[in-house]
Amino acid sequence: MSGPVTDDLAARVAVREVHADPWQHTYFADPGDRLGRRQEFEGRILLDWHPSERLTLSMNINGWTDKGEPAAGQYFCSLSGFRG
Repeated sequence: MSGPVTDDLAARVAVREVHADPWQHTYFADPGDRLGRRQEFEGRILLDWHPSERLTLSMNINGWTDKGEPAAGQYFCSLSGFRG
C-alpha cells in the first residue's frame, strides 16, 4: 500500500506473512515426528518527506521474525562399486 499522506509526506507499507505446516518426516530422532514448519513475518515502512523544493528526507524501517523450524538433516547412502 502506498500513497500521499499529506501534501509533503508520502508513505509506503509492505507486509508479508508465511505459514506452512511441517512437511518433513523423521524416523531417527522421534519416529513419526514432522519438521519444517514455517512461520515468518516481514514488514517495511518507507517515508518520504518533502518540506521544501530543496530538501527531501527519506526513512526506511524494516524488520522480520522467523519462528519456524529448521529442516532435519538427511541421510544419503553411497553405493560402493557403482560406476556411472
